[in-house]
Amino acid sequence: TLRIQASLTVTSLQQEGIDIAIRMGQGNWEGSESHYLFSDELIVVAAPGYNGGVLPATPSDIAKSHLIFSMESWKTWCVNAGLEKEIVPGGER
Repeated sequence: TLRIQASLTVTSLQQEGIDIAIRMGQGNWEGSESHYLFSDELIVVAAPGYNGGVLPATPSDIAKSHLIFSMESWKTWCVNAGLEKEIVPGGER
């Protein structure tokens, strides 16, 4: 029996009885062997009716918008968008 787990949580695979885990990150987890699978792509999405249909047009506009955050960091997106400061949940933008 093969047990596969996809999770953002890094756990001891042996302790959890997991044979293969799919992780997002640099792959330098102690006691694990890693193989690069693919890069992720970050995009910003909004409902067509968000803000009365007036959607943010620039990275700065996006940074000023009401954002729903995931567990992932916005750092890479902010750097690639040329923003001076990273967007942080509940923090100063």
